[in-house]
Amino acid sequence: MKNLHVFCLLLLAFGLTGHSAESEKYRDTNWMINLVSADEILLRINGSPHGSSLYVMHKKEGWSVVVRTNHFLVNTKFGSSVWLSFNAKKPFTILGRSWEISSDLEEHDDRLLFYGSGEPVVDWMVAKELIEVSIEEMGGTDKVLTFATRGLKEVMMEAKRRQRALK
Repeated sequence: MKNLHVFCLLLLAFGLTGHSAESEKYRDTNWMINLVSADEILLRINGSPHGSSLYVMHKKEGWSVVVRTNHFLVNTKFGSSVWLSFNAKKPFTILGRSWEISSDLEEHDDRLLFYGSGEPVVDWMVAKELIEVSIEEMGGTDKVLTFATRGLKEVMMEAKRRQRALK
């Protein structure tokens, strides 16, 4: 849990609310690469609705995912844990179409952070081009965030290559 807290602090420190000066869009993908250090990589993609972002970070423990949104009334019937549903919209497949995780919620003045997923979710996302992340709101409706994740594997490999060059 401590590693996730450190992860969130790094997200805040390195341009969570906007484009960091060190972020660079990778080729024709929607992904931004930020080499935080020789040991940490931060990848970001903005989504729809405006104000949502998906972060993929690599640290010693492996790859992790964090979702950032603007404030809304989250269903917190499980305390600080919230269920996130990742659904593949493109390519559409019958098997392996979705992934559900329990995520920790962290509330800040200008955003909500959902974190706690690890490498299995990132591995699942690699084969996807378009995903929706659903988060249950109070009242039983879902907040749906859409991310064009095409090219994630290529971006991850390029970020790791750049990271090795720093060492």
